[in-house]
Amino acid sequence: MGKNYNLSILGEVFEEESKPLLEFILKYAEIIKYANSNANSNYRYYGKALSDTSIILGNSGIDDLFDVLKNKKVEFQKDYNIEEIELTEEQPQIEFRLKKVNDQQYAILPNIEIFDVTIMKGKNYKYILSSQKLHRCTKEFEKTTLRLLEMFRQNYMTEVLLGKEELTRTIFHCHSQSKRSHKNRKHETRRNRAIQATKIRSKTILRL
Repeated sequence: MGKNYNLSILGEVFEEESKPLLEFILKYAEIIKYANSNANSNYRYYGKALSDTSIILGNSGIDDLFDVLKNKKVEFQKDYNIEEIELTEEQPQIEFRLKKVNDQQYAILPNIEIFDVTIMKGKNYKYILSSQKLHRCTKEFEKTTLRLLEMFRQNYMTEVLLGKEELTRTIFHCHSQSKRSHKNRKHETRRNRAIQATKIRSKTILRL
């Protein structure tokens, strides 16, 4: 992995769809090469900082690799088992339902076993690994469903009991959050349109 390769030469022997993965490997090969070189002061004291037989992914690496392999199926090793999973931007089918316990209490329950999935953190995104897919979560999913899922997992809960007043406050809070989110999206859309209009006007002036 530490050898020098010319990307243009290697690109000639790889299929077009494989080139992004090649660039990813070469990018991280350079990172590993530097980390293990004499230029890294820690190398002199601790030896090799990173393995040169594999790529250990940090937060940024997970995001980068997902971008390269998005909508593809890959072999994934988990707990010594190798499975084929698909990397997708489709949101996971995780929902929380409301169940009436009695006249005074309601329960919030997930539709999955909360520890049957794995939550992974990238630099800019969070991911949920299920048995067959690695899902990249949207920001909206992170702030709602994933946030609730993490709360259940952190507290080892299978359900949350709410009284009538607590349920009313929770629904009101969620409704307010939804309205703010919708308002922010409308504002962002108007802002993007204004920026686009400015760009078009600028191009027109330049043509003159």
